[in-house]
Amino acid sequence: MIDSARHNKQKDFAKVISFSTKAYYKAKAAKETKLEAESAFVRGMGNYLSG
Repeated sequence: MIDSARHNKQKDFAKVISFSTKAYYKAKAAKETKLEAESAFVRGMGNYLSG
């Protein structure tokens, strides 16, 4: 999911936010802190760039 978010970061910010949010919650449930942090960062970047 985080790969999909990264792939769409220049095109469709709604997809970036959606994929990174899902990736964040999956990473949090799996206790994958690095992926959780990366997902939160990509989500924030998507929100910022979408205005």
